Amino acid sequence: MMKHDICRRAWTCMHQKQLRSKIASVVKRDAGFHFVAAVFYLSASVVLAYITIVIGNVSTVGIDVLKTYRLDISAVVTSHVATLLYFLHAIFSAIRWKRA
Repeated sequence: MMKHDICRRAWTCMHQKQLRSKIASVVKRDAGFHFVAAVFYLSASVVLAYITIVIGNVSTVGIDVLKTYRLDISAVVTSHVATLLYFLHAIFSAIRWKRA
């Protein structure tokens, strides 16, 4: 997650300083960046969903396991929503790249 924050901050600084001399290449990089981020989020979401299913199949459920299970369910839903938004942004960036 730290690399993603560094990339996002660098991207924001680039936009603030208006270093966008070649629009097509900037849009191309934007589409590629969001596609790669979507793939990373998808892989993390799948692993988290698998772990949540494994925790849910435990026969002896204590109060701590139940709290962790409920927290994991909300984290899985949130990560899938973030993945969907990254994929949508990557698709719209690719459409914008083709038009530029």
